[in-house]
Amino acid sequence: MVQNNEKVHSAARDKLISLFDGGTFVELSAYSTRKDGEPLGVCCGYGAVRGALVFAFAQDGGADGGVFGDRQARKIESLYSLAVKNGAPVVGIFDSKGVSVFDGAEALGAYGRLMKEVSEASGIIPQIAVIDGVCGGAAAVAAAMFDFVITIKDKSKFFVKAPFVTGEKTDNKSAGHSCYEALGLPDALDFARKLISVLPSNNADIVFSKTGDDMNRIVSGQTADIRDLLLEICDCGSFVRLFEGYSEKMIFGFCIIGDIITGVIASNSKTDGALDIRSVRAAAKLMSFCDSFSIPVLTVVDSVGAVVSAE
Repeated sequence: MVQNNEKVHSAARDKLISLFDGGTFVELSAYSTRKDGEPLGVCCGYGAVRGALVFAFAQDGGADGGVFGDRQARKIESLYSLAVKNGAPVVGIFDSKGVSVFDGAEALGAYGRLMKEVSEASGIIPQIAVIDGVCGGAAAVAAAMFDFVITIKDKSKFFVKAPFVTGEKTDNKSAGHSCYEALGLPDALDFARKLISVLPSNNADIVFSKTGDDMNRIVSGQTADIRDLLLEICDCGSFVRLFEGYSEKMIFGFCIIGDIITGVIASNSKTDGALDIRSVRAAAKLMSFCDSFSIPVLTVVDSVGAVVSAE
């Protein structure tokens, strides 16, 4: 049974190994099984991401659809308990087609406990969700509660109600559910690593990143493109952009200024920088995160005002 468990979980384990720095991944609860003795469909563990301690779980969509149930929830609960105690971020890689029929009504309680863990960790440790397949229903609600959601183009299926039921096509990037749309899983994990490298590990941590750039450098400001200006302002051109493709009216992200991690909310003057409902929602989400983790915010304003619309 142990050999079978390891074989089935190889895909989920490989995802976590790809996330962590080489040779640092340690698996947790490796031999946990469902009530029927089958693998749980999730791999949990911890390791280093660019030198920082990180906890992560990955669902295995190839293992009986990565079905979610009571015991899978308990395994993730244990992971969250360790992450909060150690003040370390959590990365969740979602890929599950639904609940386990063996758990029955317990599966609903399992989703509730997952949401409880995500909610209680919110504002204490950063949480990053990667949608590597199907993430629907209650699982989508839980993933949306993470601080940042990364989707994969033409692969992520992220919805509360299935498109074949509603008849609507889902576009997570334009709907604002995704802070970054990756071209594949390696790209998604690489972006998650970039985020972790610029974020504090917890709400009591202050991040300093020595870039060696001259703090007294002169910024020309002779550019009509706000993106070029931000690259001048940021130390060594360090800028991780978020919500690209959701709101073209404003530009959001994280950068390093004077060796300090800083949030960025900037009007995009190329598109008149007007405040619309999308840009306001994205700005509020980023401001809320920065407030929780004591991250300073740089605001660059060049706007014609607010958009007048029914929204």
